Amino acid sequence: MLDAFTRLSIRHKLMGIMLLTAGSVLFLAMVAMAVNEALTLQRTTRSQLAALADVIASSSRAALSLNDPLSALETFDALRSKSNIVYAVLTTPDGRIFAAYHRPGSGEMPDDSRFGPATEGGHRFLEASGQVHLIKPVLIEWQVVGTLHLAADFGELYASLGRYMLLLALLMLGSFIFAVLIASKLQRIISGPILRLQLAMKRVSDTRDYAVRVEADTQDELGALVGGFNDMLEQIQSRDGELARYSARLAEDVERRTHELIATNRELQSLVVELREQKERAEAASRAKSQFLANVSHEIRTPMNGMLGMTELLRHTALNERQQQLTGLIQRSGQTLLGIINDILDLSRIEAGRFELEEADFELRPQLEQTLELYREEARRRGLELSTRFAAHLPSHVRGDPGRLGQILGNLLSNALKFTPSGQIRVRVDALAGRHGHVTLGFEVSDTGIGIAAEDQARIFDAFTQTDPSSTRRHGGTGLGLTIARQLVERMGGQIGLSSAPGQGTSFWFTVQIKCVSTAAEPQAEPLRGMRVVLVGFPEARCNELHARLQRWGIIDCAADDAASAFDRLARQAGASTPCGALLAHAGLPAATLTELGERLQAFELPLLLLGDTEAAPGGRCEVLNGWPPPDAALLAALGRCRERKPTAATPPPLPAGTLRCAARVLLAEDNAINEEVARTMLRELGCTVTSVDNGRDAVDAVRDGDYDLVFMDGQMPVLDGLDATREIRAMEAKSDRARTPIVALTAHAVRGDRERYLAAGMDDYISKPFTTADLQRALARWCRRAANNPCSQRVIQTVRK
Repeated sequence: MLDAFTRLSIRHKLMGIMLLTAGSVLFLAMVAMAVNEALTLQRTTRSQLAALADVIASSSRAALSLNDPLSALETFDALRSKSNIVYAVLTTPDGRIFAAYHRPGSGEMPDDSRFGPATEGGHRFLEASGQVHLIKPVLIEWQVVGTLHLAADFGELYASLGRYMLLLALLMLGSFIFAVLIASKLQRIISGPILRLQLAMKRVSDTRDYAVRVEADTQDELGALVGGFNDMLEQIQSRDGELARYSARLAEDVERRTHELIATNRELQSLVVELREQKERAEAASRAKSQFLANVSHEIRTPMNGMLGMTELLRHTALNERQQQLTGLIQRSGQTLLGIINDILDLSRIEAGRFELEEADFELRPQLEQTLELYREEARRRGLELSTRFAAHLPSHVRGDPGRLGQILGNLLSNALKFTPSGQIRVRVDALAGRHGHVTLGFEVSDTGIGIAAEDQARIFDAFTQTDPSSTRRHGGTGLGLTIARQLVERMGGQIGLSSAPGQGTSFWFTVQIKCVSTAAEPQAEPLRGMRVVLVGFPEARCNELHARLQRWGIIDCAADDAASAFDRLARQAGASTPCGALLAHAGLPAATLTELGERLQAFELPLLLLGDTEAAPGGRCEVLNGWPPPDAALLAALGRCRERKPTAATPPPLPAGTLRCAARVLLAEDNAINEEVARTMLRELGCTVTSVDNGRDAVDAVRDGDYDLVFMDGQMPVLDGLDATREIRAMEAKSDRARTPIVALTAHAVRGDRERYLAAGMDDYISKPFTTADLQRALARWCRRAANNPCSQRVIQTVRK
């Protein structure tokens, strides 16, 4: 029912609410009036019945006192006019019926005994079987002489009540009809504005005409609602006007900007075409630059090889001291020029984006010592002390670019040597941190040189920048070394910096990220574990450094200040289960002390190792390791020889170039006459039989017709270059099932990727120009021993002194 009511219109809802309210009020009023009327009629009936009883009782006193029933009956005859009296009974005090009246057709008269006697104090009313009964005593001078019992029904009461209810119903019906008429009129006061609002909303919704307005004819809430609706429509109409105007402007702007975008798009298309052309030109320029670098490298290295090669050959001839000095100056100048060329080419490759780092496994300590060894001779020549300190926890095997790591360290060492007139240079290497298989290596190169001013430190790593750019500067160089070092360090995931003050030296530091392959100890140090040595005459700093290295290898050492203390310790250890195995002396001890050590050690049958720079060494079982600190590999090897009781005599100076003798047949393919003469002379001095050709086609024919142990092949030659010649040789060998002839590239191409290109063409090794006799020695030793079914593999390659 509630759902049906909610679906009604507002008009019917208002009428329903008003009619329900009015009907409810009328109904409640009718009920109240009916109840009141019923109660009033009931009281009236009792009052009438009580009055009638009083009259009959008064009339019956004489009949009762005279015992005259007829008189009592005459009194009861008056009851016939009372249609509501059912019966009347007058009884004596002993309960006997004295007189009685019974209305005809009312049924049997009930037994009065069930109603009980009357009380002296008055009458009683009882209701039973739809009738009202009155029991009243009849008194004469306060003495009960009888009891009157009247019984009346409610018929007349009900008839009267029915008439009253009918009147009320008619009145309610009339009132309801009147309420309907009034409600139908009054509901318009509320529903009218609402319906007008509804019609206006429907019109606005259908036509989108926001100019519609609803007339407000009241000042109440409905009037406020109509006013708010009109305001809303007015605002919407205003906004529609603004939107229409904005839309018109927007359409104009869109049209204008569309034309602009079309024009811009045309410009962008032309710009894209231009940028594409510029990109192609830039790529062509980059390729041209790379090709230019390769050509420059080739063209520079070709005459440099002739110059340095001829100088090296000239130094091996019979020259006087002045001539040796001059040729040495020429060779050093050529090597300096080659270093400058390499720096310029490295910087150009980095800027051209053609630079890549290698990934190779190598031993960290030997690699660093090899780099340091290149600068020890220069330090000794300048009277400088070059000391190194490696942390004990450095990894032994790492993966990275050993050449570039050595280049960074070498640039800093070269810089320190250049700007340190006296004093010392210290190199420290430490492992700073490790994570996920990588380790951060920290390097520090400090010197006691001239230092760097604060204003120069900010630009020291810029290209072509030097601390003394004047024309009178004392120190040479291009200013590229530190720039290249910075870029290499950054490419290796590290940082570089310095701290310095004028006159107080300079300390350069840098870090690199490198992959740790192994941290195991050196395998060659394992056989020396438990060996005992005595250290004699070392300064405290060097003694501590040497002690740390020996302790890392498991070697037991004790220190002595002089020869007497050393022999005292040897005497005490003579009877021990593990006697001393060697005596390590500082090369800076006086010559007399060294001679005494050498002579007295013969009694102990102990070898003597001299560590440090010395020009002369005592005879006997003595070995000298020049430079400080000695490389780990060299010191371990020397201690190993001491343990085997096979020490060498005083270590001779480094063997001159050209001491490798190999009776091998070598084919040399080189089109440059000077470089051909250099290589042919070096190979002949090494004991090789050399056949020369000047183009690739002749090289292919020579290999086909001859039997060669090794081929040195230039890359850029007329008729057929070295790459195509190598490919034809390999195809010929595969077709005829011939043994593979080792081919080594001997070329001035030294740009990144050239080595891989030559090896991919079928060559076995790669030597860049300018080369030295030592480079040729290593190639002969490597490939003549490896070649299968090669006559050279059966020959003995010996190293002898000239």
